[in-house]
Parts: sequence; C-alpha cells; structure tokens
Amino acid sequence: MAPPPVIVHEFDHPYLRVHQFPSPAEGGGEAVNSYLLEFETGLLILDLPLLDSVAISIRDYADQLNKPILKVLISHAHPDHWFGLYRFQDFPSLATTKTIDEIREQGANYLAFKQAQTTAPYDLPQGAIVPATSYEGGEETIDGVTLIWRNASNVEYLDGLYLEIPIHQIPISGDLVYNHVHHYVGQKDEQGKLCISHWIDMLNTLRVGPFNSIFPGHGAKGGMELIEDSITYLGALIPVVTEPGANEPQYRQFIKDNFADFDVIEMVDISAYFLLHQP
Repeated sequence: MAPPPVIVHEFDHPYLRVHQFPSPAEGGGEAVNSYLLEFETGLLILDLPLLDSVAISIRDYADQLNKPILKVLISHAHPDHWFGLYRFQDFPSLATTKTIDEIREQGANYLAFKQAQTTAPYDLPQGAIVPATSYEGGEETIDGVTLIWRNASNVEYLDGLYLEIPIHQIPISGDLVYNHVHHYVGQKDEQGKLCISHWIDMLNTLRVGPFNSIFPGHGAKGGMELIEDSITYLGALIPVVTEPGANEPQYRQFIKDNFADFDVIEMVDISAYFLLHQP
C-alpha cells in the first residue's frame, strides 16, 4: 500500500516548513505522523514510522530537498515512532535516557510483537535501532527558529519529548494528542499504575498554551479542539478500564457504542493486550 502524500505546512518570518508524513490508517500504519522540519539551511526529523515502506519514502523525500539532515529526534519508545530509524542510522539520533533504555531493553520484543500482530511483517524493519544520544529537552535555535523541547512522563508513553515552536504558535504534540484515531491507553508507570489520569492532567496543561493549531501524533492537523477531543475520549474511558473487574469485552463494547467512527481499530487491540493481559 502506497503511503499518503506528504502534507506541507509553510510559515514565514522566520522561514519554516513542516512536512507531515501520515502513515496509512489501514494495513498496520496506525495513521501515525512523522514530521520533517525544514529550515533555511538544514532539516530535522521528528519521529519515524512503523512501516518500512513509509520510512523509505521519507528518506527519498528528504534526499530530494538537498539540505543536510541535522538530527533525528525520537519522541518516545512506542514502536510506531522509532521503527523507521532503521533507515536513518547514518544520522545523529536523540531521545530521552528513559526512551533509549526502553528501546534497548524492549526493542527486539516490540519488533517480534509487531511481526506477530501485523498482516504485513515484510513491511517492518529488519532490526531495532537504538537512538544514539541522550537528550532531556531544552531550548535551541536553528536559522532563527526557536524550538522548545519539553518532557512529558507517565502519559500516553512512559517518558518522552514534545515540541513547541513559540514564534509560530504551534506544538508538535506527538502522542499527547490524537485526531479521530483510537488512543493507546495501555501505558502503565514504573509502579504498574495506569497513566491515563495523569495524561489528562498533562492535556489540561497543554490546553492553556498560546497555540493556533495542533500537530498530533496520529491523524490530521487541527485546532485546539483536538486537545478537548482527546480529553473527552480519555475521560470517557477511565471508568471503563479502571473499575474492578474491567474486561476486554466490556472495553470493546464501549468503544463500539461511543467511538465507532474512529480510525485504527488495531489501537484498541494493542490497548486491550497491555491494559488487561499484562501485569
């Protein structure tokens, strides 16, 4: 299956282009987004996709821009955000220490899990590549564009980074925000407690940011309503997945009754596995 075409978002003063690469919603792509930030003199890649074919297309596209890739930053350790690093091993790669540790310790297991789950195991990387350098966030400026990398922990993922670009009033939110795609809700903290409530707290912090639009981890770019939509989705699920005796049929029925029109039903499968079948 061919990946959807890249979507280019242009900003001026200072110059910035955000190239958004949406993976297919069907065929195991999970509608996940990878982003290429194009500055005057170089490129920065934020996250690389699950499917090898999409990663190859991103590499080909980047090569055609004829600007150096300065670095690749992996927002967190879920495989749909770093599997494609296999095709970018020749560039500097960064992630938080906890993200690096998780990929190093669990990357091979994540790859095996995806190989067993997908109908297209041939479209996965041939190995798990660990980001090379630890980076815990902070501020940097590239060609006049200031980037603020902020940490978020115990949310959709255990630990990771998201990006704010204040001068253009946008966050590239990663998996803090989804758009009309089933959310992964199986993440647990290091004590085994579900992270969903803390994730909502983080979204309530993000909703007061001075933003014009949101670039989500899954689904199309949208306005601030995307934050509200994610809060609504997660808030509705809390009593379903946390009450004593919570079970998979109950969870699936609730999704069917309330969010049947959302994309990527595979995310419900993944959530159910880690939510209800893993300690």
